[in-house]
Amino acid sequence: MNKNPDAGVTPYDISVTGLPGAEVLTESVELRSGQSRTLPLIVRVPVTAGLARTTPMTVRVASPQGDITLPTTFKSGAEIGDRSP
Repeated sequence: MNKNPDAGVTPYDISVTGLPGAEVLTESVELRSGQSRTLPLIVRVPVTAGLARTTPMTVRVASPQGDITLPTTFKSGAEIGDRSP
């Protein structure tokens, strides 16, 4: 949500850290003052990254007004119980 009452249209950039070779597949986001939006976050990681079933990652949402970071997890296609990276 864009809570800045003085902003016209604010662009938001979404990225992730903690996943080697990760690519964020999300459309660009621009919000007017008071506008909010929900959208899926699609993250593609190469099979060669060798991730465990559950891997911690951080989502970063950046705008000219500042950044927000959100800790979360990525679920890979690895077998349940596989902990080897």
